[in-house]
Amino acid sequence: MREHLGVLDGRLAAAQAEQPLTKEWIGDWNKKSQELIKKLIEQPVTPPPAPTPSSPRAVLCKARVNTGDAKAVFRL
Repeated sequence: MREHLGVLDGRLAAAQAEQPLTKEWIGDWNKKSQELIKKLIEQPVTPPPAPTPSSPRAVLCKARVNTGDAKAVFRL
């Protein structure tokens, strides 16, 4: 798909005399675009992997802190 868009970008950036932007060229480019879109639509959707349960982690600190007291938070 990126390559196909690059072709269009190159054609639009080129001088008209070097690479003319004709009705025929646009029609061919659009046809190829439709084929690529059809391939994208027809691709099966794979579901994302199910999350794995995480193992318990060690607790480093057990303390109750008044979060409204900045000094208490920073003492940890």
